[in-house]
Amino acid sequence: MKQIGIILNPSAKINSRKTTAVIKKLDEIFGGKALLRTTKNKLEIPGVMEEFHDEGVKLLLISGGDGTICSVLSTYLKLFGDDKLPVILPLMGGTINMIGSDAGLRESQFAICRKLNDIQGAGIQVASGRVPADRADSYREFLLRKGLLDYAATPGNRGIFVFRRVEGSVAHFLLTTFWDSYDAIRKFAGDDFERARYYP
Repeated sequence: MKQIGIILNPSAKINSRKTTAVIKKLDEIFGGKALLRTTKNKLEIPGVMEEFHDEGVKLLLISGGDGTICSVLSTYLKLFGDDKLPVILPLMGGTINMIGSDAGLRESQFAICRKLNDIQGAGIQVASGRVPADRADSYREFLLRKGLLDYAATPGNRGIFVFRRVEGSVAHFLLTTFWDSYDAIRKFAGDDFERARYYP
């Protein structure tokens, strides 16, 4: 089971210059630990999304511009709703990369993938939760003081990503943790490690 899926638009500006070289470089970075699929048009996206969903992909890397990202996400949501939506990481491969820029990404897709590969071990755990928007800052501070320290203190933890999104009166939190093995996740979360461990 591969937990990282990469969908690449070969027509996106940066990718179109050296498509074969881009694909080869991404393959080299992940060393076979990721599913890499190219789509020549929008009609090919649903098949790739179904494959990634069936495979249990937890990190979806989208190599293309803003148009590619919107097409991939709208297709995924149309097929599966927001049930088990993977963590989305835009790679800067297109003409317009505002989504990636807004997310704070400034490096090339190769640099981003190298960093991700450095912390990605054998296991990935994704936990999500929500709090009232007026408690978002205090909950984030609590996570920094308690929750993230618990993760980091567990042997086998390789890193943590924390994402926060506020929608109206609700703040959504998404924690993605990377581990050496599923046994390391069990040491933190218990035998039922697919079930997220929540902090109040």
